[in-house]
Amino acid sequence: MTVVTPWARHYQHIWEERAADPKLPNWLRVAALAYGRHSANGHAVIGRGRIALVLANVDTVTGEVTPLDRGSVQRAIRTAVKYGWLAPESNSACLVVPGHAISGGLGRPRASCPQHNKPRNVGAQRLHLVHESGVNSARNVGAQ
Repeated sequence: MTVVTPWARHYQHIWEERAADPKLPNWLRVAALAYGRHSANGHAVIGRGRIALVLANVDTVTGEVTPLDRGSVQRAIRTAVKYGWLAPESNSACLVVPGHAISGGLGRPRASCPQHNKPRNVGAQRLHLVHESGVNSARNVGAQ
């Protein structure tokens, strides 16, 4: 018996728009940024300090932009990883979409990432959902 896993394409610019939505929690905005910017290798090379600008607070009266502090950016990334939306190697310079979650994007699937300096082993990881303290999280359970 063959099991078919349905999939669909998405428009990356829509995910980038969602990343800018201040009504969403920061962890989801970071994940949306990754889905909106990832290349075929699953890496979204953002550049240090840019996530803080995407998640910035804007004063609606003065228009003043206040970038999110570094600790809050790191927390958002860690939470997105905990919930399984981002791969554990994600950091503030490069967000990584889990290999099981995407296919496609510009570039080559096995291209090296300039931030992580290693090629992506596309589809090689399998994640297992674990229920901990009322929260679902993803754990790497090895190669397929």
